[in-house]
Amino acid sequence: VAFGIVVSFITSGYLCKHGFDNGWGSIFYLTGGCTVLWAVAWFLVARDTPDQNKWISKEELNYIKSNIQFDTSKRTAVVPWCQIATNPAFLAILVAHFCVNCVLYALVTSIPIFMKTVLKYDIKSNGALSSLPFACQIHQIPKECGGKPADIMFVLDSSASISFKDFQKEINFTQNLIKIFDIGSDKTRVGLVTFSTTVVPVLRVGEFETKVDILEKTNGIQFQGGNTNTAEALSYIRQKGFKATESKDRPKIAIILTDGQSNDVVRTITEAAKTKTDGITVFVIGIGSQVDEQELEAIATKPLSHYMLKIGNFDALDSIKDELAIKACEVVPVTPAPPTEPMMNDDEVLYGEGTCSPAKPMSIAYAVDTSSIGAENAYFVMVLINRIASRLRMDKQQISLSVLTSSCGLQSQDGGLIDHVHDQKSLQNSLDTMTSASFQSILRDMRQKIQSDKGIKVGFIFLSRPLSKEEFHKSELESRRAKFKKIHIFVVGIGSRLDESQAIGLTVEKNHYMHTDSYDTLYELEGPILYRICKLN
Repeated sequence: VAFGIVVSFITSGYLCKHGFDNGWGSIFYLTGGCTVLWAVAWFLVARDTPDQNKWISKEELNYIKSNIQFDTSKRTAVVPWCQIATNPAFLAILVAHFCVNCVLYALVTSIPIFMKTVLKYDIKSNGALSSLPFACQIHQIPKECGGKPADIMFVLDSSASISFKDFQKEINFTQNLIKIFDIGSDKTRVGLVTFSTTVVPVLRVGEFETKVDILEKTNGIQFQGGNTNTAEALSYIRQKGFKATESKDRPKIAIILTDGQSNDVVRTITEAAKTKTDGITVFVIGIGSQVDEQELEAIATKPLSHYMLKIGNFDALDSIKDELAIKACEVVPVTPAPPTEPMMNDDEVLYGEGTCSPAKPMSIAYAVDTSSIGAENAYFVMVLINRIASRLRMDKQQISLSVLTSSCGLQSQDGGLIDHVHDQKSLQNSLDTMTSASFQSILRDMRQKIQSDKGIKVGFIFLSRPLSKEEFHKSELESRRAKFKKIHIFVVGIGSRLDESQAIGLTVEKNHYMHTDSYDTLYELEGPILYRICKLN
């Protein structure tokens, strides 16, 4: 609209002064004639279906027909007029368009009058100057990235939480983005993987050097189904996705689309930190209401306002296509971060949102007695673990994290580890299939999990109930064995029911005990726990 107004203002001003039929008449003849010519051209060139278009190439025809399904049925669709008229989104769009058009036509009519009566410009200058406010509204979307070299990896969620129809929308969105980029061996190179329970490579970065070949390759992508293994996808793009084409002069960009929570939040956060440390810029697009915003924040490059996008559904993908293309074109190469010495501001870590990095490689295991605390309280513990992991700078694979629970063999009956759960509903579903184990067995499993690891070994125990005499004796024995294996044992006491003397007795040192009044206030220990982790050496 803005472009048409600009052209009309400039040509109308010129025609008024130099045109035929007293100037004004020529404006109507010209615009009317252009309309007739456009209608004739449309009638001669446009066709109802691609098959009827004799100018289209065979390759283009096959591409269109393989991606679009035509409905040739004669049935009459019932339009839900009442539902449309009462839909809040429709009403919001209606009000927005009404306001925009009111302002538009007010400017179209008032600016020329102001130019003539107040500023005294002649008709030719009036037309050109009146077009300036509308010229500023023309938002030029770059067709390509100007030939700048970049390596881009598309990472598409293909888990069971996504329907086949929505998966196709992911593919269409990806193909539309690829069309915008300037593809070539010395320009933009793209790759693509899908992920669910496992990662499926579809296109290696730089495998094809033309858009036609790339788009054809992406036509036959298979829908997988399965779990949302975001951590495995991040690990793949870091270790394999960009390795064959690494160059200091080419930005490495990952564009991740997902509609749900990952099945291993702790590992996802760990892999995201490693990915960004390796110099990969990560855009993440969260689709729908089931995404974990904290997890998206951990995955995306900072600032989040630039690299994290949230949309309501898959139909909204097209609305962010141009915005994402522009942002991707602006990315510059990032030098992978070298191994860093621990740097932290104590107050920021304890009381703010500061991050820190341990002095040495570290293995951290959290022991959670899920069978006795219930799903709701276990959720608070998992959120705390999530938050702590997001604030640990995991440089060069220095830190490994694991969560152990009071389930038989650390697994549910279907074989899935409990440490992937991080919302109350899915946690309750997992707990329903668990069989209870004794508290000391959790400590034993925690010790065995990390006792052979290199570097600093840390174990956290969450305790909110008194232990029986026999249970405490066996748990204390496990704690001593952990100490012998040089494992730092911390105990987090919760509530007033527990026996603090027992809790302190399970620690290696007395200052390794922390307490909070309830699970609701567990978040208050986030800073102190993080601080103690980073101070270990």
